Amino acid sequence: MADLALSVLVNRDLLNLAALQCNDGNVYRASASPFMGEQLQWTRNQITSVYIDGAVTVNRQRQIVNEQMAFEVSGRNPANLTAAPTQALFQTNMATLIAAFSQDNFQVDIIVGTGGDATHYTYQAEAADVQVTWTLPRFLARQGLITFTVPRQPVPIAGGV
Repeated sequence: MADLALSVLVNRDLLNLAALQCNDGNVYRASASPFMGEQLQWTRNQITSVYIDGAVTVNRQRQIVNEQMAFEVSGRNPANLTAAPTQALFQTNMATLIAAFSQDNFQVDIIVGTGGDATHYTYQAEAADVQVTWTLPRFLARQGLITFTVPRQPVPIAGGV
C-alpha cells in the first residue's frame, strides 16, 4: 500500500519568514492523531410564538472551527540530517513550530495526495492554543509531540467544501 502524501504549510508573513513545511518527514511530521477532521456548527437566530410548537430559524451562520493538529518534532538539523539529534536543536525546532502557530493570523495550506489526484485546502487561522507532550523515551530521543487547537474560519479560502 502506498503512503499518502501530505503537505502542511503555515505561512509566516507576520514573522517576515518563508512558509514552514510542518510535515517534512525529517524535523516535523504530522501526527496521525489528532490531525484535523470536519466540523460544522451553526449560530442560529430563532423565533417562537404562542401559536406554534417549537421554534423557527430565521437566520444562521457557521461558527469558527477549532481544529486539532498535532506534530511530532525532532532535534534533527534540517541542514545536516545525518547528524545526531541534539537537545538545543530540539528546543529550536519546537520554538519555530510554536511561533508559526502563535501568529495573530496566518494561512494553513494542506495538500493531500500528489499530482492530478491531490486535494488542496487553504484556511485562514488565528493564534492557536498549544500543548506539548513529553515522555521519558521521547525526551531521551529529543522528540516531542505538539498539539495545536487552531481557530480557523469555517469556509476554506481555496479548495475543500
